[in-house]
Amino acid sequence: MDLERELDALYALVHSHDCMHEVAKRLTLMINAASCGIGLQDSRSYDVIGGWTYGIANSFLLSYRDKYCHCDPTVVEHFELPPDRAYASEFTGDDPKFQATEFYQGWCVPQQMHYFAGTYTQLSHHRTLRMTFQRRSEQGDFGAADLAVIDQFTPHVRRITEINSSFSELALSQASLQHTLNRMPHGLILLDSRFQVMSVNMAARAAFDDNFQVQDERLKISPSDKQTALVKLLEEALVNNPVEGKSSTGTLHLERAGGQTFTLLVSAFKLDTGILISPYPETMVAVLVQDPNQTVDLDDAEIARQFKLSNKESILVRHLCQGRTLEEIHKLLKVSIHTVRDHLKSVFRKTGTTRQAELVAHVLLSTMIRTPL
Repeated sequence: MDLERELDALYALVHSHDCMHEVAKRLTLMINAASCGIGLQDSRSYDVIGGWTYGIANSFLLSYRDKYCHCDPTVVEHFELPPDRAYASEFTGDDPKFQATEFYQGWCVPQQMHYFAGTYTQLSHHRTLRMTFQRRSEQGDFGAADLAVIDQFTPHVRRITEINSSFSELALSQASLQHTLNRMPHGLILLDSRFQVMSVNMAARAAFDDNFQVQDERLKISPSDKQTALVKLLEEALVNNPVEGKSSTGTLHLERAGGQTFTLLVSAFKLDTGILISPYPETMVAVLVQDPNQTVDLDDAEIARQFKLSNKESILVRHLCQGRTLEEIHKLLKVSIHTVRDHLKSVFRKTGTTRQAELVAHVLLSTMIRTPL
């Protein structure tokens, strides 16, 4: 057997969605076993956290997880012997005591499992990676050469498991982030520090047209003078050394073919590293899309609670986030323009902002940052 070639083949599987199942299959065939189980178990309770197999029917996987993992004598054996060392199990179908166990009669006999070999290795957080192989009686017991192969591959299987788990967690995080962004009522486009588009939510996509779209992972705007203005705003936003949730905010007004306008609010910000995992950078640029054709529904009580505003101040903030001007708001609320401006000054003081565009970006970005994934 060409060990180096086999290892290359295993590591080549890391990026595939069924990586660990394929690893189990290759290892099974490598040592001429009938089946293989690669399982994650709690180091204290032996509970099955997850696993991947080859040659074992789904019904037996479920019964093992729900019942037999707690009466499997080979589990105890695994956790009592030195880790990272392959061995043939002392429990075989030739042993009358083993034959009498519930595990053997209820789980092994129906699958014609007779001989066992395996190893285990400790992972973090009280987790153990356990790798076991099974053979039928006619295949014979595992020998020294089989155990040597398992020994050689055990540390690599551990590493592949860790890498694959990291990719799985990253994919889940990305999917959760996109799901959260898509729930937002306002359009949002996230860019990295090189202004490459990382994410576009559904509300932002709804605002796209021939003059406003993503091409080659870049935000493209026509005419060219608007594109130049956008790049300048992006650069200025990054230069201002953003703090969490706030930074200097720029505004760009765009006109549709039909004459209707919408507004882009550009703001760089930092996220708590607990919210996103690599490869998302800590500093990003958000482009918020204020489209008059889209309704932004914000909860007044939540705005008041989050920013410690009065009821009237939170109502003012909601209308500003929905794209209304102070003139429109004072008429809608039937109060004087002076009253509206006084409320706005108070809101600026409480939120640490100085301009309407900065206030709107701060509120909408805070909605994203505080929304649980």
